[in-house]
Amino acid sequence: LFLPVPGGIHLSGRSLREAASRVDMYLPHAVRISPFYMASTVVTKEQFDRFLRSRPEWADRAAVIEAGNASEGYLEGWEELAADAPATGVPYHAAEAFAGWMTDSLPPTLRARMEVRLPTEAEWEWAASGAGVQNNPPDEAVFLGSPPDAPPSANRLGLTGLWGGVWEWCSDWYYPAANLLHRSTIREDPPYPLMTGSEKVVKGGSWANRRDEIELWTRGSQPPSWNTPYTGFRVVLAERRP
Repeated sequence: LFLPVPGGIHLSGRSLREAASRVDMYLPHAVRISPFYMASTVVTKEQFDRFLRSRPEWADRAAVIEAGNASEGYLEGWEELAADAPATGVPYHAAEAFAGWMTDSLPPTLRARMEVRLPTEAEWEWAASGAGVQNNPPDEAVFLGSPPDAPPSANRLGLTGLWGGVWEWCSDWYYPAANLLHRSTIREDPPYPLMTGSEKVVKGGSWANRRDEIELWTRGSQPPSWNTPYTGFRVVLAERRP
């Protein structure tokens, strides 16, 4: 289920009040966000299983690892996951392939102008904040010490589980001081589409993190071939990029 996320100007990074007392890589910077649609939940094991049946080359663990698209342990313990559990142990490369598979399934008229992909970091933050309303994890978010059966929380846009549970892949390459590199007052999104790097951004924290470790601007990074039990992903439906 894709839910609408309105466009707007997102202030990424620390709050202005926090930034007044310290200078670091999280200095606030304005980002222009175009409207898009975001999946209401992270991709589940059941959804990823459908992808694996349709794209069996991604179910061949040895071949995927040998090609450098996953690390050791790819889909390890996969059979033990509940059908509605987050699809963890999935590297960025496989998540991106899943998004491409979903794009291929769109009706031709829609596919001509829209695509399914992973969110940018700014899109993720904008959606997690409820389009600029909330900047901290809700009380119901699943972090270390939360009840094991705690339901994922939903924000004002109807999006669930963006905070805690599992880290979520974003499409951006990780640059520690990316906000210091742009020259305009308001940065367009996505940032630096022609640049590459060695690690991708992950957002939101997981059940293994303490709540006080994670804020909206908190960003982790992982090589795109890594797969861990702490990381999952969700997709967005958006206008195709030039």
